[in-house]
Amino acid sequence: MAWRIGDNVIRGELDNQTPGLVQGKIWLAGREAPLALRLSGNGHKDLAGCKLTFSNPAPKVDPTVALNAEQTGVVGDMTAARKVRVIDNLDYEAIKEDEPFTEHMANALYLEWFSESNGRVVIESTDYEIGIGEPAWRLSPEDEARQHEANAEAMQSFMERISESFDPREEAAYNGDPKNEFEWELFLRASDRRSTKLGELLEKYQDHPDRDRLVARGMGWKEIEEMLDAQAAGVEDDEEGEDLDFEESEQEDPARAEDSIRHPLVTRLIDRSVALSELAGEHRDDDLEEMVGSFMVVGPKVAGALTIGDRDLGPDLNMSGLVVAKLKRAVAELSRALSAANRLREAKRELPFSLDEWITEMLESRQEILGLMDDFRKKIE
Repeated sequence: MAWRIGDNVIRGELDNQTPGLVQGKIWLAGREAPLALRLSGNGHKDLAGCKLTFSNPAPKVDPTVALNAEQTGVVGDMTAARKVRVIDNLDYEAIKEDEPFTEHMANALYLEWFSESNGRVVIESTDYEIGIGEPAWRLSPEDEARQHEANAEAMQSFMERISESFDPREEAAYNGDPKNEFEWELFLRASDRRSTKLGELLEKYQDHPDRDRLVARGMGWKEIEEMLDAQAAGVEDDEEGEDLDFEESEQEDPARAEDSIRHPLVTRLIDRSVALSELAGEHRDDDLEEMVGSFMVVGPKVAGALTIGDRDLGPDLNMSGLVVAKLKRAVAELSRALSAANRLREAKRELPFSLDEWITEMLESRQEILGLMDDFRKKIE
């Protein structure tokens, strides 16, 4: 949802010496002309009134970053003192092997703005070299509070624009009562959008003291926002507290979940995907990584679908359509894996395994999943 361009920045300079205006230029790897920023608003108190310069010691080119050269809009949160956790000497292989690692807190440069042409844009890094000039003016406590409120309102406005762009058919399925696999597909797409939106808000407000209220506001959860307001005012509602206890009703039946995971197709998919990952080893190739990565998520997706199919919800809550919709997603992952495998075959890449064998494996798995989909469609009929 946001353009995160921290890795692509070469250098930049921003000037907030005029109150209410942030302007400057940012150079990106692979682009000749810099981004020209002209934004209304101010930085946080550490940057307000100052001129900021920054440079990235290891910029990366990303051809998919298609930002307009003229960035006009409003300031979001801009600070050089955002506290983040940083893992020391990050080693992904050590993390996979559960090796202990150390971490420390560090200041991150965090530059956010809301562009009229591109929406939300974020630059965040702990590795930049930065320089901050003397402030030409300083934010008063009142101005600082107003700026933080303006930042929250800009984020809220951005989220509302995203919500307005949602497909009305998906929203109708999400807010209604899906009856078949096609309506469940719309439901799942709407759910995906909400998950992405929630992730965006949690990322932005993860360390904010008023995080829960801001997230609730951004998601449009009026009841939760009102509940938080009541808690802040010292109002207790015993009945509401009882209603929030989902421990018994939401608890998954371990035996039922285990039975679904033990479905022979799921067991084979998981075992074979692990074997493929081990065979791929340290080979680095985009198509190979897509083939392995897509194949590895098929088993868990099928298991999740079958867990839903095992639930006895009564004749009025037939979930077979949802099972079929979820199985379609597993088939889509298999299709991505097969497409990557075919690209590897066309390129005649040297691999430590027989590519044809694994293509056959994936085609057979797809046929079995399609058979499961037919079985659940019969239940709907």
